Amino acid sequence: MNRHCHRWRFLQTIRPIATAMSARCNSKQGVLMKIEILSHRELVQRAFQNTPHNLIFITSLQNPFVVERSRDAVDKVANKLVLLFDDLTTQGSNPNAPTMQHTRDAIQFAQGLDDLVVSCHMGMSRSAAIAFAVVVKRVGMAEAFKMLHSQRHSPNSLIVGHIQEVLDLPYLAEAMDSWKNGRQKDFEYYISEHNQKLRRREQLHRK
Repeated sequence: MNRHCHRWRFLQTIRPIATAMSARCNSKQGVLMKIEILSHRELVQRAFQNTPHNLIFITSLQNPFVVERSRDAVDKVANKLVLLFDDLTTQGSNPNAPTMQHTRDAIQFAQGLDDLVVSCHMGMSRSAAIAFAVVVKRVGMAEAFKMLHSQRHSPNSLIVGHIQEVLDLPYLAEAMDSWKNGRQKDFEYYISEHNQKLRRREQLHRK
């Protein structure tokens, strides 16, 4: 599969409680991947209307199926990855914090998929970060930010740090912080610095 996508189309569905976000990553050959970021409640609605083919289900180890019928919704999906961790932003010694292995597992699971639903309890923090990891691997940092919505998403900062390390993405954490806080000039600066560093790496690699 071609890992580089040339254009993003974004669909936004307004719902009474929250906004389900989806994006399609396209190449000249056609749609490569459709990705949706849903809350568990939205996932239940989706699963009993049009069951997803592929799912990353992120939930708490202590109470994984707090939303009614969420277990049934997950069971309906044939190809799924369940990640058990809480929405914590510091690692420390807490066994319930997200780890780099969670990020690696998500990226590996998504390889070669045409469509994917990523769902956490609220569809805002953990799922947004994991979906970002999947997308940035395919299309790069600048394009991956286009799948996020500032009024809906606030990607978990610990997972963002893991993504930066796992995929070796310079300035990702700084760019994400600027994006979250609406500092457009800073965001553009870090994206530019990121791109320049990648170009320098490529030039060194060619020598």
